[in-house]
Amino acid sequence: MMQAGGPILREFCLAFILLVWSVHSHAECRQTHLSVADFEKSTAIGLQLLERLEALQPQVALVGRVGSDLEKYGIKYSHAGLVFRDHPKGKWVFTHLLNRCATRHSELFDEGIIPFFSDTPHKYEAILVIPDRAIQSELQRLLLIRNSRNLHGIEYSALANPFSDQYQNSNQWILEMIAVAKSIYLPEGSRRNALFLAKEQGYLPDTVKVGFFKKIAASVTVKNISFDDHDARTRRSGHYPFVSVRSLIEYLKRNEDIERIEELAIDQPIRTVFRKKSSAPTPARARLPATAKYAQPNSAEDSFWSTRSNP
Repeated sequence: MMQAGGPILREFCLAFILLVWSVHSHAECRQTHLSVADFEKSTAIGLQLLERLEALQPQVALVGRVGSDLEKYGIKYSHAGLVFRDHPKGKWVFTHLLNRCATRHSELFDEGIIPFFSDTPHKYEAILVIPDRAIQSELQRLLLIRNSRNLHGIEYSALANPFSDQYQNSNQWILEMIAVAKSIYLPEGSRRNALFLAKEQGYLPDTVKVGFFKKIAASVTVKNISFDDHDARTRRSGHYPFVSVRSLIEYLKRNEDIERIEELAIDQPIRTVFRKKSSAPTPARARLPATAKYAQPNSAEDSFWSTRSNP
């Protein structure tokens, strides 16, 4: 039976796990090496993904992977990247945003498939999401014209407000890339426009309750989590919206922009989660300049977005 202090204990545990999640990348700053077992596991899941990519041949796919153990809080896949076919640096290359060494800054990295899984996750599992072909084509174009870099925000926060360009987390960069790829408008180099487009297209963030987290983070001087991009209402409630892998997938589902979803795990058969019924290919989008409507997006303090969450 749950004791009276159960909810407080649960919130404290969540805060602690989020703290571990936020500083997970700090391990990469120490002089450590993968164990033989971890190397074999990252290789196994990487080769499994490579086999599926070779079979399906998407131009671009979204891949989410497990990181820290957050499943009891409804978060299975904590980090996502975009894997490109015929990337300038190789046949199959991930481009993804990483926060190195728990600093306030992030970088976009181009890495091979096996390194994507080489950070000793809780489980070696992944989800492969194939967007529709029109979005794939646009994502590839955005990469090649380097708009992927234009949509990168250097200032990092693990709990970045999904509709503010003050900070950015790893999955938020992907949200902005997809939002621009989906639009007939072309807000070149503008994160604010990309976030406004995502809102217009019906993106709904996940939320997490972190009532005591601010005090805990401050006590250990964690640099890669900030709260000042969230409005006062959010800070009072303690329910912080953020871009999760799950919310990215739901966003694509809601707009019927997914061809196929598969889940992968080492020593397990591939599980097909979703497969779109065959239909006429989506016509190519005509790109237009951003209009005045998209030039002045709503304030990041929009209270509507600070209280919504995925079902």
